[in-house]
Amino acid sequence: MNLDCEFSCKHYFEVLTLLKQEYFIGTVGEYNKLKQYKKFLILRHDVDISLDYALKMAKLEKEHGLRATYFILLHSSYYNALSKSNTKIIKEISDLGHEIGLHYDTDFLYADKKKIILQIQRESQILSDLIGKQITSIAQHNTSISKDLDFKSNLKNEGFIDSRDPEILKQTKYISDSGRYWREGCMCKHINKHEKLQILTHPIWWVNDYKSTDLAFKELKKDEEKKIDMEIMHHKALLKKYYQKIML
Repeated sequence: MNLDCEFSCKHYFEVLTLLKQEYFIGTVGEYNKLKQYKKFLILRHDVDISLDYALKMAKLEKEHGLRATYFILLHSSYYNALSKSNTKIIKEISDLGHEIGLHYDTDFLYADKKKIILQIQRESQILSDLIGKQITSIAQHNTSISKDLDFKSNLKNEGFIDSRDPEILKQTKYISDSGRYWREGCMCKHINKHEKLQILTHPIWWVNDYKSTDLAFKELKKDEEKKIDMEIMHHKALLKKYYQKIML
């Protein structure tokens, strides 16, 4: 199959359109339903950096008749998932028909297994309250460099579905674009080579067709600066009203 591999929306949906012809595509939470089919694809995104980019991706997938799991970090260095604007974004992604999952960080959590499970329960409940739906799908953040503690069987007993559950990893071919790098070749190279797939992508690498990692981060910085400027203008307007009120 001759496809031009690139990190672009065009290529992303070109590949998924081909996959849709032969694979049942669904979310992590639908694994138990999907596994009854001979060929299926679990589609997921780890939202490590930008909820704005995640929303763009979610809207595009909706237009293409696709549903995915969006894993949200509550401890991101880049965004505050609980800010007023970002809670609206997370709710909108959910309302588009996508699944919201918890992206848990074992480096942030305690080393004690029981405390980790308790923290995951608490954080998933926060997201559940935010979108009005139960959170059952979870995924570990930075699996390549973070602590991968042996507690996933305990999580299953608590009603969670971990994207890296040993059963799921055994049943599916796991493909990831982490760091804007396909470790085993672009996802297009795996069409029909494997009957069961789990594809992880990060929206920042795809939605704006950036030609390099550096450019993606430069543009992200510009976008965030614009948001900060708007927040400052809004705050100044509030201060003006406040001063006017106290001077009466």
